[in-house]
Formats: sequence, C-alpha cells, structure tokens
Amino acid sequence: MEEYMITIEILLRRSYDMYDDKKIIAKKVANLLRSIARKIEKNPELLDDLNLTIEEVPISMREKKKSNVIEMNVFEIYSEKGEDGLILELEKLSVSQLKNIIRQNGFDPTKLSEKWRKKDRLIDLIVSKVKSRSEKGQVFKDYD
Repeated sequence: MEEYMITIEILLRRSYDMYDDKKIIAKKVANLLRSIARKIEKNPELLDDLNLTIEEVPISMREKKKSNVIEMNVFEIYSEKGEDGLILELEKLSVSQLKNIIRQNGFDPTKLSEKWRKKDRLIDLIVSKVKSRSEKGQVFKDYD
C-alpha cells in the first residue's frame, strides 16, 4: 500500500510541474484512487497495511444533496395576486429555492436552468411557465 501513496506523491509533484490545469491533475489522481479502491475491494487484506480503523472510513463518499422543498403554490399566488404579485414573492427567494420550484413543477424538462445563476432569469422562466399553464384552455372558456 505504501507504493501507492508514494505513487500519488510523485504524480502530484510531477503534475504540478507538467500541467497548469488543475482539472487534469485532479482527474489523474482520481483515476489512481479509483484503481486503488478496486484493488482493495478485490483484496481486502491490503487494508492491513493501512493504519485505518473502519470507523474512520465512510461507506460512501458522496453526500446526499438536501433539497429545499418549497411549500409555495405559484399557481395560487398567480391567480390571487397576478403576475406582479408572483414576481414580488419569487424575489424573496434564493437562487437554489427558485431552482427547486422549477424542478418541483417540471418547468424545465431539459434542465438548462440548472446552470443559470441570475435570479431574474429564473424568475422569468417561472412566471412565463405559470402564466402559460394558467391560461391554457382559456380560448375555450372565452368561446361561450
């Protein structure tokens, strides 16, 4: 196992000399660590060489994202307060909360809005989708 730790150290030292882009270095180190992990899974005795206790190592390295569930009915706000009222309510929320509203209501099936950082752009999307869904079928109601 020590040879792997030395390999990581050498890789890092050489990488900083060879590459300016830290993304390349990160990918190389991540690939090496994945290789080590696969070998440990195949041969658990390799863990004897490490001075780790099982409590120090998490089962999963990925943390689950906690979604901020927003209990806001944007359609109800739109019908009661109109477009301006909806905009005022949405401006009180953070970017992540606005993205959650978009996800919860399925306003962006392509998920392009996940990359957006500006509140105004997210608010415009929500308002336009709420408006179009609320007015859907209005043609038939006006026909009477």
